Amino acid sequence: MKFASNERGSTALEFAIVAPIWVAFVVGLMQIGMTFWVNNMMHNMVDATARCMAINVKNPSATVCFDQSSMRTYAQNYAKSTSSKVFDFSASASLLTLSEGASGCAGGSKVSLNYTMPKNILFFYPKTITLNFSTCYPNWS
Repeated sequence: MKFASNERGSTALEFAIVAPIWVAFVVGLMQIGMTFWVNNMMHNMVDATARCMAINVKNPSATVCFDQSSMRTYAQNYAKSTSSKVFDFSASASLLTLSEGASGCAGGSKVSLNYTMPKNILFFYPKTITLNFSTCYPNWS
């Protein structure tokens, strides 16, 4: 019975039980935070592009957002300014759907984007996460 009364190593055993759960929890929180951050950045890009499109689409003297290619360039430049070393949003700007007077956005400029989170970021989640963004601004005349 001397073995049962010995408490040496109990701290190491408790740490071995709790540490993996704690690490998984912390990494999971970081991944959720990154997902919310990406969601915010992408929504801002879609929103800024739709606003630029609504302001300049019928402006003959506009230098940005006056046609489809200039709107995509605007979105890519906006994405580059908000990108980080982990996420490069500029490639996703080419996936934007730009439409004027689309359904649900009569008389306005609608910008939509479907963005798939990179697999190398989602360590514990086996499925891909696709974030969908859409916004509409009324066109200025």
